[in-house]
Amino acid sequence: MKEYLPFTDKDGNKIRLNDLTYSDICNIREQGIEEDYKIEFKSQWDENFKKKHLCQTIASFANAEGGWLLVGIEDGTGNYVGIEKQRSDFSQTIVQNIMNP
Repeated sequence: MKEYLPFTDKDGNKIRLNDLTYSDICNIREQGIEEDYKIEFKSQWDENFKKKHLCQTIASFANAEGGWLLVGIEDGTGNYVGIEKQRSDFSQTIVQNIMNP
């Protein structure tokens, strides 16, 4: 399976997830990145999202060769809005919701 890399640097080279910067995420609209079957934007990381949509989103990516869930990006507009949670909370929440949906 070919790796899906939607972000590019100023020279047009693909940017891997581990190499993404805060600036790359903030400039997502300038990158021309939009939601599609491999990219999902979520502006919130709240209980409603975690209970109703997190497992569905992950399952849909798993069934479609993967994808990127970008939290802190406004649905529909692609505007960076940010969130207050720490990154460590994401992986812990994902595991908890998959193990106990």
